[in-house]
Amino acid sequence: MGQRQQPAPPILRNWPESSCRPSAPDYARRMQLAYPPSADGSTLLPFQRMFIVASLPG
Repeated sequence: MGQRQQPAPPILRNWPESSCRPSAPDYARRMQLAYPPSADGSTLLPFQRMFIVASLPG
């Protein structure tokens, strides 16, 4: 995986690390609270999806 880019480095440079970057467990907890799993354990995120298929002639 490539190197992660930070948004707005000059601004974030002066902020405490903890307020800028939530940890993976914190993010997972927030996602589970916002999008609780259904009875079968799957999670359906409530946004539209668009699937596009393109083909070239020939």
